[in-house]
Amino acid sequence: MKSINKKIVILLALIMTFSMTLSAYATTVTKPAGDTTHTYSIYQIMTGTVLGTTITNAKWGVNVNTAKGTTGATVPTSDLNTIKATAGGTNREILDVIETYVDTTGAAFATVAANGTVTYSTGSSLPAGYYLVADTTSLDTTDNIADSKNLYVVKVTDGTTLEIASKREVPTLEKKVKQNATKDSTDISTANAFGDMADYNLTDDIDFTIKATLPSNFEDYKSYKCTFNDTMAGLKYKNGMQIEVFTSAGASRGVINPAELTGVPAADDTSFNVDVADLRNGVSVTTDGVNYSDINLASTDYLLMSYTCNFDTATVQYNAANINTASLSYSSDPNAVDGGTLDNTPEDKVAVFTYKIKLLKVDGTNTPITSGVKFYIQNNAGEYAQADASSKITGWGAEAAATQFTTNASGEFEVNGLDEGVYTVTEIAAPTGYVKINPFTVTISAGVEADATSVFALNSFTATSSDTTNVAIVEPGDYSYLTVKVTNISTSSLPTTGGIGRTIFYAVGGLMMLISLILLVVKKRVNNA
Repeated sequence: MKSINKKIVILLALIMTFSMTLSAYATTVTKPAGDTTHTYSIYQIMTGTVLGTTITNAKWGVNVNTAKGTTGATVPTSDLNTIKATAGGTNREILDVIETYVDTTGAAFATVAANGTVTYSTGSSLPAGYYLVADTTSLDTTDNIADSKNLYVVKVTDGTTLEIASKREVPTLEKKVKQNATKDSTDISTANAFGDMADYNLTDDIDFTIKATLPSNFEDYKSYKCTFNDTMAGLKYKNGMQIEVFTSAGASRGVINPAELTGVPAADDTSFNVDVADLRNGVSVTTDGVNYSDINLASTDYLLMSYTCNFDTATVQYNAANINTASLSYSSDPNAVDGGTLDNTPEDKVAVFTYKIKLLKVDGTNTPITSGVKFYIQNNAGEYAQADASSKITGWGAEAAATQFTTNASGEFEVNGLDEGVYTVTEIAAPTGYVKINPFTVTISAGVEADATSVFALNSFTATSSDTTNVAIVEPGDYSYLTVKVTNISTSSLPTTGGIGRTIFYAVGGLMMLISLILLVVKKRVNNA
C-alpha cells in the first residue's frame, strides 16, 4: 500500500513539474546572424490556430489598428482575403497592405534587446498568430560605419519560434581621381585613368568621380534620398558637376536633370553636400543634353557624380598629399515615408600631389653666386613657365609672357607646383665674370606608398639631369623638395688653346730681320774698303 502511495506521489510530482514547464514555456526569438546591436519591437496583428503558414479561428491581436478591428474580435473573411491576396507580391507591395492593419504607435507585444533578450508586455511567450517585427534601433550616424534599419518582417508563428529575417542592406561609395599622362614611379596611379592618387601641375584641371550604389533592397524603400558629401584639402571646385545613372553593366541611362539636384557648389568652393531628389519616385534624365524623360531606378543601378577641381593655391601642400574626402548620406529606414534618418557610408579618400624644386647657383668652389641670375623653365611641350611673386606656377605659354626666375641673395630660387616629368632649364644670361651654361633638362620623379594615416605619402622624390658635368641633384632626405645645383665656370678659369701663341714668332721674326739687315750693312762696308 505504501508502495502504491509512493508511486502516486511521484506521478503527481511529475505532473506538477510538467505543468510548471508548460506555463514557463517561452517562444524562441532568433535575431539575424551577427546582429549584436539592433533592437526590435514585435507587434501582434492576430492570433489563432496555426498550421504551417495558415491561421484559422483568427482573432485580432493587441496591436491591431482600431480603424480595422477590435482586439479579440473575429477577423472578417474579407480582411483575411485582402491579406492573402498580397502573396506573390514584392516586399513593398505586401507591407503596404499589412501596415494598414497594425498600430505601431502604442506599446509592442514584445521587445528584443540588442543582446537578444525578449521582454513581453504580457505573459512570457508569443501566442500562435501573425506578427509584425519592426527595427527600433537608433543608428549612430557618426561612427563611419554604414548601417540601416531592417525592413518590417511579418511572420506566422505557432508560438514556439519566431525568426527575424535579415533585410538590412546599405549602399557603397567609391571616390576616384584621374591621373594625367604622367604617373608616379611606384605605379600606384595609371596614366590617363581614374585611381586613388594623381599628381599635377599647379594650374591643371583635375577630374574626380564619386560612384554611389543603391542598396540591394532599394525596391523595398518607401522613400530613398541621398546626399553626396565632399571635402577638399588644398583643392577647390571648378565646374562640370553632373550625376549620371548607369546599369550594373556600365551602360548609361542618362544624366539626371540638374533641377533635381540641390547644393551644387559654386566655383572656388572647397566642400559640398549635393542632395538628390527622392529616387523611389524616379528621376528625370537626358541622353542628349536637351530632352528629358522620367525613369524608375533598379537596385542594380548606380549613380556616378563627376566634376572638375583645381589646386587651391592658398592652402595647397607641396610634396604632400592634398586629400579629397567623400561620403554618402542615405536613407536608412525602408519603412519610413520620408526615408528616415540619413546614415553615412564610410569615408573614401583620394590624394593629389604637386611638387616643389629649388635651383641653386654656385661657382667652382661650391660658393653660391650672388643674386640676379635669371632662368627660363619650359615643360615637355616647350611652353614657358609663368609664376607669381611667390614662385607659384600660374600658367604656361609663349616666351614673351614667360617668368624670368631670378636667384636671390643666397643664389637660389624656388618653383612651386610642378608635375612629374621633363623640364628644360635655360640660363638667360651669365653673371658677370662667369660663362653661361647651356640649356639642360631636369626629369622629376616621385614615388608614393599607401599610408594608413595620411592616405598616401611620398617614399621618394628625385630628379636626373641631362648635364651631369655642371648640374647636380641634392635631396634633403625628407622628400619635401629637391635642389638643382648649377655650377658656373669663371672666365678667369677658362682654358686657352694654340700652345704659346703667335707673338713669339712675330718677335723672333723681327729680330732675325734686324740681324739680317745689320749683316747686310756690314758686308757692304767690307766690300767698299
